[in-house]
Amino acid sequence: MTGSTLAPVPILRTLVVCVVLAFALASCSSDADSDVDDTDDIEVADTGDEAETVETAAADERVEATAAVFADFGPDSPGCAVGVAYPGGRHTAAYGSSDIEAGEPLEPGSIFDIGSVSKQFTAGAIALAVLDGDVALDDNVFDIIDGLAPSYDGVVTIDDLVHHTSGLPDYTELLDADDDEVTTMQDALDVMRANDFVPAFEPGTAFDYSNTNYVLMAEVIQQVTGQSLVEYSAERIFEPLAMNDSVVRDDQGDLLDGQAQGYIDDGEWVRAGSSWQQTGDGAIHSTVGDVLNWAELFFGNSPASDGEVGSADWLLLMLQPGSADDDGSPYAFGISLDEDGDLLTHAGAWTGYSASLTVRPNDELAVAVLCNIDDLDADELASNVMDVWR
Repeated sequence: MTGSTLAPVPILRTLVVCVVLAFALASCSSDADSDVDDTDDIEVADTGDEAETVETAAADERVEATAAVFADFGPDSPGCAVGVAYPGGRHTAAYGSSDIEAGEPLEPGSIFDIGSVSKQFTAGAIALAVLDGDVALDDNVFDIIDGLAPSYDGVVTIDDLVHHTSGLPDYTELLDADDDEVTTMQDALDVMRANDFVPAFEPGTAFDYSNTNYVLMAEVIQQVTGQSLVEYSAERIFEPLAMNDSVVRDDQGDLLDGQAQGYIDDGEWVRAGSSWQQTGDGAIHSTVGDVLNWAELFFGNSPASDGEVGSADWLLLMLQPGSADDDGSPYAFGISLDEDGDLLTHAGAWTGYSASLTVRPNDELAVAVLCNIDDLDADELASNVMDVWR
């Protein structure tokens, strides 16, 4: 659930702002062990056999160059699934092992814990609740959730939570539990109340990435709609977007059917996973295909009605910038923006998993990289793949 740098500490789900990197593809090997989605569609305009052949060859080159990015992942290591949405089609593939001991390869449809990439979905739920009139961005969170900071008579707004300007300390640093111990939303709220959650600075005046903000947003959804984030997300986001393999998990522990086993590199690959059950700051499990369904909303082509996920008024909220993050990029609704709004990014890491989603709305390009490796720079992989397809 962490902030702007990846760290080996397992209780962090990470935000890393994507910086597009130059990548010398010609020097890369392309002999990675991979499982490429047989349903991958390379669509070309019907302008004659010669033009179609040229377009198909170019697409094939991009597929090969994408495989080269993941050349280090083979059958004896965990790896990554990658999904690319581009004008006219999609490409999905997988590289490495879902379960090394069982000899099971990753597949394009494998399920991963996407860590802090989940935050934009939580923010998307809040945006829907705002449009429904269930909550307002200037509402005081202390009026919605009782007992968080009894000695504090100031205001922390929902907008402060969304944009990480609340000044509230990170509950993950206070919750005294190993990642394999079961901890619940109630445990998180209890530790906040026990520590008298007073902001470290005047809310709204500075950016400070804190997982607390998004856990509280999940609790706000519960309080103002009567539904848990699990239920609300399934009904208002996953079902409308046909994200059929996605779920907010508040029952962490056992793997889902089709979920890749997470691993930590400890000189050898060690199986890893978490039993923390908080939602909002993380906890979404998904596939690259499902994540692309979400990412394509930011192309602005959704036919959604007003107030629904993907609608124009919803997008306007989602891309509303707050204060700049530690790298100087404006932070919107769970999304980091570049200066002109043409690059939308967020990464995540949680015990045994790493993830990144990068979207270029003006180019109608999106890249999702989901990995079953702890503390991996999935953002760099996504950036390199984006360079291939631009």
